Amino acid sequence: MLNIVIINGLGFGREVASWIKLMPGYGKDFILKGFLDDRQITDGEFPILGTASTYLPENNDSLVCALSDPKLKKEYITRFQNLKASFFNCFHQTSFFDSSAKIGTGVIVGPFNTISTNSELMDFVCIYGHSKIGHDCKIGQYTFMESHVSVDGNSLVKEELYIHSFTKIQKNSIYG
Repeated sequence: MLNIVIINGLGFGREVASWIKLMPGYGKDFILKGFLDDRQITDGEFPILGTASTYLPENNDSLVCALSDPKLKKEYITRFQNLKASFFNCFHQTSFFDSSAKIGTGVIVGPFNTISTNSELMDFVCIYGHSKIGHDCKIGQYTFMESHVSVDGNSLVKEELYIHSFTKIQKNSIYG
């Protein structure tokens, strides 16, 4: 059984925890072990296991990086990749994925998103909620999309971007 460890013990990290608990296989194939956070947090259902800069993953740990800052996310992920850690994909049950979509490692997709035909979410992409990725789009590594983002067909979103709510990326665009 996998033990899921979430980087970020407040706000978005706790939202992601609630999504993980709703995923098929929770309690059977994986459980939530706790959070990594530098802040002194004492309340909550799951413990703070340490900090993202010092924690050493155990054999059955799989990480989820629930940070919205692409640069900080990349920094922590690189540290854990160097430690040969594994990463978990978190998909809210209300999101739709076309069967031809390609999904990287460590991806988070929140509620009510659509990932369309032949689209690709590269490693460590996060799409918060109520967004649409059109056909044949590619979303670059470490990119974080707030809610209500529309990426129209045949578009490329470059890596390490923070995309604000209600952004509309026109078809056949290169964004970033």
